[in-house]
Amino acid sequence: METLLKELCETVGLPGWEEQVSGVVKRWLEPCVGRVYLDRNGNLIAWKEGLKEAPKIMLAAHMDEVGLIVKHVETDGYLRFETLGRIDPRVLPGQKVVCHTEKGELWGVIGSKPPHIQEEEEKRKVYRVADLYVDVGADSRKEAFDMGVVEGTMISFPPFFVGQGDKYVGKAFDDRVGLAVMIETLRRLKNVQHPNM
Repeated sequence: METLLKELCETVGLPGWEEQVSGVVKRWLEPCVGRVYLDRNGNLIAWKEGLKEAPKIMLAAHMDEVGLIVKHVETDGYLRFETLGRIDPRVLPGQKVVCHTEKGELWGVIGSKPPHIQEEEEKRKVYRVADLYVDVGADSRKEAFDMGVVEGTMISFPPFFVGQGDKYVGKAFDDRVGLAVMIETLRRLKNVQHPNM
């Protein structure tokens, strides 16, 4: 299961961009179930025939992860953003991020007004998303555009997965762990009589 969880955590699946994750899940599910397909809304559905008279059981997990989207490119090249999903802004400053542009991946870091130019009152305030920006090294709006960044560019947190003995840490555990458990459950039930799933 560690190999599966690692692959899921290292795959990007921002809201509306779950295709890569659904591809991984589909590949792992196909040997375990009768059929796997995507519906028109992008939901991946797997069906495993069970006992005809038994009740149906649904196993479900979401494939997307929290991320950011560029709301505005400032004249100085900084990227203002909105969150995709619920993210506590207090954990964002200093985080590395990946901008997914048409020209490829562009790394950046989340910044804020530096402490040495903040007023004393500002230093005690909790950051709001509006106070933060992504710095990709652009010195102007034009340079950011030339790098491929535009309003609407999706931003993810870097994929990672680390095992530490029997403990693990990684990106997007919510709900990649749920996906891994669901896949492992179906794998174990591959040759077992059970209700319809």
